[in-house]
Amino acid sequence: MIERFTVAEHYPSEQFITIYMDNSRFAEFEQLVSSFAAVQAIYKITGDGCYFIHASFAVQELEQFLQQITLYARYKVNHSLRKVL
Repeated sequence: MIERFTVAEHYPSEQFITIYMDNSRFAEFEQLVSSFAAVQAIYKITGDGCYFIHASFAVQELEQFLQQITLYARYKVNHSLRKVL
């Protein structure tokens, strides 16, 4: 009998992307971002930026994603070095 187990996915790369919208086409932008399988979460935020995206894109996929979102916004991409906790 298995009572508990945890499955943890390993992503070779992880990005944390801050989005700065250039227009008010929020629903369109959210739909586009949601269509990418590598996107783990999208947060509408206050403070620095409009959205925060947690993703796990391969390099070529990230480039394609960034090209598509430039129709809506500017962005800042941070990459994960290692998980601390």
